[in-house]
Amino acid sequence: MILIACGSAAQHQAVSASLPASARAVVSAPVRVARTALGSVSYRVVGTGPPLILIRGYAATIDDWDPRFVGALAERYRVVIFDNAGVGRTQALPAPLTIDAMANQTSALIDTLGLNRPDVLGWSMAELSPRPSRSSTQPRSAG
Repeated sequence: MILIACGSAAQHQAVSASLPASARAVVSAPVRVARTALGSVSYRVVGTGPPLILIRGYAATIDDWDPRFVGALAERYRVVIFDNAGVGRTQALPAPLTIDAMANQTSALIDTLGLNRPDVLGWSMAELSPRPSRSSTQPRSAG
């Protein structure tokens, strides 16, 4: 894994220059903030095509995704990566934090971005969270 967010600007440029173009697009994509029904959620979007939401485990950030992996997916999908509740610029949810609460926050992001039933890839504990309670926005899982 490459940690792009660490080190000096010169180190960042050197690492970025060594990445394939699709991975550099991930690193350089702006971090945006969506104002959802359940609070602010920070996210990045790269690529074109059908929407694909990538969900990391609880404390991971959007910068923890390997940009080569996300870049490869972005060649076929409009990839959305985001920070979970209380991580990065994403608003914390009321305690105790549950998988259902995180799934509902994911659903709120999907609604806000108008993604209409995106495909979902969950990593680690995140494979449990793409189960929003509202069926109209429930992501399709490749199961």
